[in-house]
Amino acid sequence: MCKNSPCIPTPDEVVRIIDAGYYKDMAVTTVLIPGQAYQCVMPKAVKDTSSETGERCVFLDHRGLCALHDKGLKPIEGRFALCGTTTLDSIKLRYMVLKTWADTALGKSILAIASEVKKITHG
Repeated sequence: MCKNSPCIPTPDEVVRIIDAGYYKDMAVTTVLIPGQAYQCVMPKAVKDTSSETGERCVFLDHRGLCALHDKGLKPIEGRFALCGTTTLDSIKLRYMVLKTWADTALGKSILAIASEVKKITHG
C-alpha cells in the first residue's frame, strides 16, 4: 500500500499523528469510492517514479517501511492492508474508514478547521 498510495487514517488517528508533530506531512484530500466522494485528512503522497502509480506515501522510509509503524501511529487501513493487492475486503475497509470522516463529529470538525486554515494560509 505505502509504495503506491498513502493509507487513510480515522479522525482519531489523525489527531494522534498531528499531536506527534507530523502536521506538515498531512493534507486534506478527496478520495473517490465508486459512486461517492469523501473528504479526509491523510498523509501526503509524494512523487516516486519507481512506484506503479507514480507516487508513494510520505511516511515510507528508505528501508521501505512505514515511519509511523514503530511509533504506534500507523493508520488502521495500513495495519490491515494486504500489500500489493486490492481485494473486496480492502475496498470495504477503505469505505469504512472514509465513513468515519463523514459520520463523526470529530471528522467533520477536523475538516472544518483544515478548511479554515487553508483559507488563512493560502489566501
